[in-house]
Amino acid sequence: MEEILKLRNNLNKIFAIHYSCASFDENINPHIFSIAIRNIGSGEELDFCVQTYADKSKLNITEKYDELEKELLKDFLLFMKKHNASTFIHWNMRNSKFGFQAIFERLKILQNSHIEIPEFNKIDLAKTLIETYGDLRIPHGKKGRLFELATLNNITTRDFLEGVEEAEAIKCQNYAKARNSTLRKTTCIADIFAKTIHRELEIKKESWVFQKIKKYFPLAILISIATLLDKILNILNKIYSFIKEFF
Repeated sequence: MEEILKLRNNLNKIFAIHYSCASFDENINPHIFSIAIRNIGSGEELDFCVQTYADKSKLNITEKYDELEKELLKDFLLFMKKHNASTFIHWNMRNSKFGFQAIFERLKILQNSHIEIPEFNKIDLAKTLIETYGDLRIPHGKKGRLFELATLNNITTRDFLEGVEEAEAIKCQNYAKARNSTLRKTTCIADIFAKTIHRELEIKKESWVFQKIKKYFPLAILISIATLLDKILNILNKIYSFIKEFF
C-alpha cells in the first residue's frame, strides 16, 4: 500500500489500464478487441479499439480483424514507448492468459514487435487491496471484485460486463457493448485508485465476530479463527434470509 500512496505526488504519470479480448475457450492467443487507458491526473482517456479503426478505414471487422488489430497494437506500442517511465494501474492483468504478457504475445504474432514493461511500472490494484485489507473485506460477488468494490463506493457501473460477456458481445458483433464495458472498467479502476490514495475507499466492514476475536486473541490465532467464523456467520445469515422468505 505504501507503494501506491507514494504515487500521489505525480498523478499525471499514472495511468489506469484495462482491455477486452475474444474468448479464451476458442483461442490460445485471443484477439485483442479494445485497450482503454485513463490518465489519473488529467482524466484524459484513450481508446485503442478495433471498432474505431474499422470505422476510420471503412473495413469490415469480421473480414479484416487481423489487419485492424495490427493497427490497434501498433498505436498502443507507440503509446507505451512514449510513456515508458509511467506507472500503469491494472486489475489482475498479471499472467499469460490475461494481462500485459497476453497483449505483447499478440504484438509478436501480428507485428513481430517486442516490448517489456518493468514490474515496478505495473501495479495490480486488486492484489494490493487484498494484501492490505484481506480477502473477506474485498468481496468477490457474482460479477467479481471490481464490480462489487465500485458498487460499494457508489462508482457507476453502467455498461459493465463480465469478461465472458464481453467475449460473447465481440463474437455476436455487439462491438459497442464490449467497447463501453472496457471503458467503464478502466474508469472504475481509476476511481478506486483515487479513493485509495486519498484514504476514502469504502471496504466491507468486519463482522462483530471478527472484531471481538481481534480484541482478545493474538494476530496468528485471529487470522485462522476469525476468518473461519466470519465465513460461518455469512453462511448462517444467508440461511436465515432464505428461511425468512417462507415464514
